[in-house]
Amino acid sequence: FQGIKALTTGEREVLAKLALPDSVKETKGSYGLHPAVLDAALQASIGLADLSHFFSDSLTDSITDPLVAPRPTLPFALERLTMLSPVNDSIWAWVRHSKNGSASDRVQKLDIDLCDDAGNVCVQLKAFSSRVLEGEPGAHHGQGVAASATELSAGLLHLSPVWNVVQKLEEQRLPIDANARVVVIGASKAQEDAIKVHYPQSHLLEIKTDESHAALVERLKRQGVIDHIVWIVPEDNYSTVKDLDLIDAQPRGVLLLFKAIKALLALDYGGKNLAWTVITRQTQAVWRDDPVNPAHAAVHGLVGALAKEYPHWRIRLVDLAAGAWPIQEILTLPYDEKGDGLAYRADTWFKQTLLPVQKLPKASSHYKQGGVYVVIGGAGGIGEVWSRWMMERYQAHIIWIGRRKEDAGIKAKRRALSQLGQAPLYIQADATDHMALESAYRQIKSVHGQIHGVVHAAIVLLDKSLAQMDEPRFKKALAAKVDVSVCLARVFEKEALDFVLFFSSFQSFAKAPGQSNYAAGCTFKDAFAHRLAQDWRCAVKIMNWGYWGSVGIVADPGYLERMARMGIGSLEPQEGMQALEELLTSSLDQIALIKTVKANVLQEVNAKEWLSEHPSITATDIYALRNELDQEQQMDEAKLAAVKDGSQNSQDDQILYQLLFSHLQALGLLDPKQTNGVLAKGYQRWLETSIAFLQDQGYVTQGKGEGDVVEKKALWAKWDQCLNDWRQDPVLSVHVDLLDACLRALPDILTGKRPAVTVIFPDSSTTLVEDIYKGNPLSDFFNERLGRVLAAYVRRRLEKDSGVKLRILEIGAGTGGTTAGLLEKLTPYKAHIKEYGYTDLSK
Repeated sequence: FQGIKALTTGEREVLAKLALPDSVKETKGSYGLHPAVLDAALQASIGLADLSHFFSDSLTDSITDPLVAPRPTLPFALERLTMLSPVNDSIWAWVRHSKNGSASDRVQKLDIDLCDDAGNVCVQLKAFSSRVLEGEPGAHHGQGVAASATELSAGLLHLSPVWNVVQKLEEQRLPIDANARVVVIGASKAQEDAIKVHYPQSHLLEIKTDESHAALVERLKRQGVIDHIVWIVPEDNYSTVKDLDLIDAQPRGVLLLFKAIKALLALDYGGKNLAWTVITRQTQAVWRDDPVNPAHAAVHGLVGALAKEYPHWRIRLVDLAAGAWPIQEILTLPYDEKGDGLAYRADTWFKQTLLPVQKLPKASSHYKQGGVYVVIGGAGGIGEVWSRWMMERYQAHIIWIGRRKEDAGIKAKRRALSQLGQAPLYIQADATDHMALESAYRQIKSVHGQIHGVVHAAIVLLDKSLAQMDEPRFKKALAAKVDVSVCLARVFEKEALDFVLFFSSFQSFAKAPGQSNYAAGCTFKDAFAHRLAQDWRCAVKIMNWGYWGSVGIVADPGYLERMARMGIGSLEPQEGMQALEELLTSSLDQIALIKTVKANVLQEVNAKEWLSEHPSITATDIYALRNELDQEQQMDEAKLAAVKDGSQNSQDDQILYQLLFSHLQALGLLDPKQTNGVLAKGYQRWLETSIAFLQDQGYVTQGKGEGDVVEKKALWAKWDQCLNDWRQDPVLSVHVDLLDACLRALPDILTGKRPAVTVIFPDSSTTLVEDIYKGNPLSDFFNERLGRVLAAYVRRRLEKDSGVKLRILEIGAGTGGTTAGLLEKLTPYKAHIKEYGYTDLSK
């Protein structure tokens, strides 16, 4: 009752009378703290919990809805316990949040006083912490996810690759040794000059793709002793993944790097210390919509295996965003003993990790009954398992494409599967040759009018250490991933597929020694699939398989025993195919599936976090919804072009640059390294970006003002005239007052005399910003577009479940300009909207 009262009256504290058992009364006169007393005091704290949803709907609905019901909390820490006097028979608990704490905090901190009837404090608990119990107690043991937040138990693991911001990077930075003898490969003249600033003794070395091993060895020998190699991989970018030039790019990237490694080993660098800095560009999908250039993604697999085989070599690998060149930051990054890469996006460094996936929602299958499916490499072990699964459950028509002639083993597999239905059709074709694959496609189409899915299951496993591996061996394993992927996209792009499945490997993350060629192929394949998912309108999914010990190329008792000693178990057909079905209907694009027989054997996994996907709209519905909205895309683009037309006043923009330059010059801030205490804390990055912008515009050169200095009075007079002109433009007019206020207050903001928020929101008013979000052509266009998408989503959900009750959360609601339009679009469906919540940073 006290808890409910505190909640409904908005109180931030609870005062509760505790009914003490006889066992407590027996401690009278002592300073003991009976467990029942502490437990009762903690129970009283429920009044401070965020339980508002219990009072908006029926109690039964709230408790039975796992997305809404509160999660249990467990004791976590106590800052201080003070015993002031013995605990009496009658006790009151006074509970409140610790300073700066609230009910929404992930870790709750409470101050609790136990008082007698007269209000005298007997016991004080300072900063008693509890933490929300994550996940569902006792659930997912079969998934291998432990209850501990730091332990990954053995079992079948579903893992999702994610990119997290690198923490405490500044503390890990390394000094630059200006005396190091550095060889630079692949740099432009500007890049070479930038590197020479830090390494004056660096030399540029050009390596030709057709250069012989002996010639390269000799040229590297003439460089003298090499301390450090800086390798800048070419920025080969292609407008489409079906471009065969993607295959031709490999000799300029991963194969050239392989040649250089072999040449260095021939010069006995394998036993010497050597540093590497390898730079790629946009080869990794840090975010789902991150533009992916897969041409040289294979470099990441090779570098990772290289680090394992030569652990005394110091290796750093970075992937830059297009146009970025933070060379000083790159050259001070820590080396990575596993050869894992860092990605640089939006002025921030990211690193990939694997998170356990607790559960994927059950949904209707993405496979069709009687569907037609092509498996490249289908006669292999996993391809055969998938074919059996499809024939047993979906009466599928299966076509296998393989490079070798149909032999007795393939015939035996087809004969065994014929017991389930029509035997798989086998077509001999080298899928690394797009003409051969095109011929196979035409043969399939002569039999089947529609192909519903394609599986890339081709694999060539030719393990050798880098010292023992020759170039043909490396290229053969690489082609099975690179060439087949590109040819697949080229041949099957014309088909209205439901999905494309890429069977990849856990080696994309482990990059084991002795498997540099295979790891390189897998990292390319993953990047290629991410790019294909962005370009194609069907589901494109990547399954990074762990070890299969019962089927496939490494189904060998000795190999099985070796893997078991490493803590890795064998995936079995049932669990592998079930996970694949779940991936296909999930919103995730990529899953790594691996089984362990020992806890905590995977260094690539972050066991402190996990990912859980809740049931929602299925992947099938997502693509159908996307296609439906695409029909409106051309119309929308025409509208947007009309809105933007005439609103680009580039000449008038020069006054903005001049005023910005004038402000920074007057404050003495044109050199970001010499701010002399003028710049307020928190604006250094803004200043560096602004100066770089002014450099691009020709106003600043190497920290010195070079622009034409215009008398301030004349500048502001011109500014006032521009404001009047902009107010006539329906798009620009909404920004005018905000821009004017910020520009005039800029000196006070930069020097800390005025907080920026008081300029943007004068007297806590949203007047200057609210018209930016509604009531102007550009914002109204996007609000309308968003409203149509949301309404289409709700409509599709109702088609699948007419009784659904939706909860919608809008993040960053701000002025409500978007919210108002969305509520209007949702009006026809209001009976099915259980809750519309919105949040923002401001009060």
